Amino acid sequence: MKEVIVESDNKQAITLSVSEWVPPWDVRALVLDIRQYAKEGAFIFKWVRRSANKVAHEVAPLALHRLLPCNWISNPPLSLVSVLNFDFNESQ
Repeated sequence: MKEVIVESDNKQAITLSVSEWVPPWDVRALVLDIRQYAKEGAFIFKWVRRSANKVAHEVAPLALHRLLPCNWISNPPLSLVSVLNFDFNESQ
């Protein structure tokens, strides 16, 4: 992937991902992995309001139960299209 935008409604996660701070011990491995991947590609980390992040809450249970097709990112199910449009409009 040439450019990846990572959006989250968790300000601390975004801050830790882009800062030089030493992360807390309980998330250190995860944050260091994120920073390493970010060095290898064009990652953009962006905080979004929780109201503009509804798709994450829709996708999580579908992914947990393996109900998403393998190409869902490039060809989202119709049930997610309206949520994606809502999130996009809310984040502008």
